[in-house]
Amino acid sequence: MSRRKPPVAGVVPFPRPQLPEASEEVIALAFAELRQNDLRYVAEQRVWMEWNGVTWRKDRVLAVFNGIRTLTRATVDRAIETGGKTAIEAGRIASARTVAAVERLAQADPRLAATPEIWDADPMLLATPAGYVDLATGCLIPARADRYATRQTLSAPRLDANACPRWSAFLDEITGGDSNLAAYLQRV
Repeated sequence: MSRRKPPVAGVVPFPRPQLPEASEEVIALAFAELRQNDLRYVAEQRVWMEWNGVTWRKDRVLAVFNGIRTLTRATVDRAIETGGKTAIEAGRIASARTVAAVERLAQADPRLAATPEIWDADPMLLATPAGYVDLATGCLIPARADRYATRQTLSAPRLDANACPRWSAFLDEITGGDSNLAAYLQRV
């Protein structure tokens, strides 16, 4: 009786098989490819986060699950059109079990996986409907997904906010004309 040698780390002992187009793995990879710019899964919190163009929001209505359902149905349609699947096979692929399996696989995809530490990491960014206010400079900057902001004000800053004569007069009075202190107080 011969003993098998343990596999060498990083070496695949045999060629990787081509996966069927309608397999859970292939659908999960396609889903991650489609949503890598606007979706993250935080395993520690068991929550999907979705980018809405300004901030990241928790998926509270199972939109991710529904998106996977849509992709799974499209996969089934393609498989039937090409003559590769029967109605029974198509029903299995489009089942809730398959959709749940695809979601589980997608959660672990490195393009979608995130840790809790990335969210709201920059305390000097204030998300508003018009973009982010850099609290260090007072400048409005464009919103970007890679800043991972989850909190947002209800209103955007007014671009003509400096044209407030009463406020400017008040700041001038309480700071004794110190424009640097006035600018600091305005940012605060």
